[in-house]
Amino acid sequence: MLMGGYLSNPQVSSHFNPALPFYVTAALSLLSLVGIASLFKETHPSKERFKLHLLKGVQDILKTFHIKELRMLYIVYMFWILGWGLAFQWFSPYALQVYKTTPLNVTWAQFLVGIAWIIGGYFINDLLIKRFHARSIVVVGMALTTLCLVGMAISDSFIVFALFFTIACFPSAISWPNTLNLISMNAPADIQGKIMGISQSSQSVGFILATL
Repeated sequence: MLMGGYLSNPQVSSHFNPALPFYVTAALSLLSLVGIASLFKETHPSKERFKLHLLKGVQDILKTFHIKELRMLYIVYMFWILGWGLAFQWFSPYALQVYKTTPLNVTWAQFLVGIAWIIGGYFINDLLIKRFHARSIVVVGMALTTLCLVGMAISDSFIVFALFFTIACFPSAISWPNTLNLISMNAPADIQGKIMGISQSSQSVGFILATL
């Protein structure tokens, strides 16, 4: 985010413009493609022919709603993604329109958000999962996130607005993976291999709704 903020700013350099980050991202994606194609060796080759099913993700989600232990967890997860997606997607335009801040300030705020997410999701989460059950972590984490988002809504300056969002990332980064832990822990053994893919489909639905 920090890199994109500077590369898109013509005030930093006459060679920079809003299109440049897309070219850089395309180049990095191409490097990833070349790396995977040349270095990755499939350890479990499948003899089945690949078939693309556009509605497979939706079908998998609907199937999980027939499993009593997963129904409520997936509803919670989709609403969680929907809420966080709304907050994240509207952070930049809201900051620019309401607080009249600069794109560079928004970029630095998002940089701090990323740092907070790393600290919360890796270091703090690692300490908590050794001491508490995933359900307790999720409940407290979601409650703290909610309070921070309310704080954002009533902030009267960009600094306070960005500070609440940065703080919200600590409990959010903890709640997200532990919600997935709860889903996996409550899923039947015969679908454990598919559970992360189904969760990814649920996440996609949440972000689609947030975008709409």
